[in-house]
Order: sequence, then C-alpha cells, then structure tokens
Amino acid sequence: MHAKCGSIVGDKRVFDGMKYHDQVSWTSIVTEFSQNGHGKEAICLFKEMLGTKIRPNCFTYVSVINGCRELESSYVCDAYSKCGNIDEARRVFDRAIEKNSILWTSMIMGYA
Repeated sequence: MHAKCGSIVGDKRVFDGMKYHDQVSWTSIVTEFSQNGHGKEAICLFKEMLGTKIRPNCFTYVSVINGCRELESSYVCDAYSKCGNIDEARRVFDRAIEKNSILWTSMIMGYA
C-alpha cells in the first residue's frame, strides 16, 4: 500500500481487489483512513476486520483509537455548537489535532 501518498480511494480499491488480506493489509488500510481524518471509515474497516479470521495487532488498535479520538472532538464540538456554547466549541476545535469536515462544519454552523 502507498498510504503515505494520501490516495485513500485508490488504496481502498487496491485493498478491495486483493485476493487475500492479512494483518498487514488490514492494519495498513485502517491506519490510512485514521491518519487522513476518516475516523468513522477506519472504525468501520476495523469492525469488518474483526469479522474475519485475521486478528488485530497493537498497531491496528492504535489506529482505531486515533480514529475514535478524531470523531470524539468532532461530535463534542458539534454538541456545544448546537447548544449555543460557541466558546466551549471553539476550545474543542482549537485543541483538535485533525480538523476534519465535521469539525469545520460544526464551527461554521455555530457561528452562523
């Protein structure tokens, strides 16, 4: 996989086209999605992996945790924005490591 190139769609196509998946291929695709701000998709792939005979390793777990952390910031910021607490939403936004589309949308809608 060429995860560092940022071609998520192309890499997912390659992954889907593979005849056999092993721990390395599963971990690579989960990691790529997680590191590129697609935590939800990383978690979905992880759940799919758990339905196979392939077991996750410590690197897989770290990637899933990172994906969850990214989602957590997005949803917490969104909740604060919807409740009208824009100052707290901004604090969550400023502390977020990855600023994905959900996070940006939450902030924009909060200021609107």
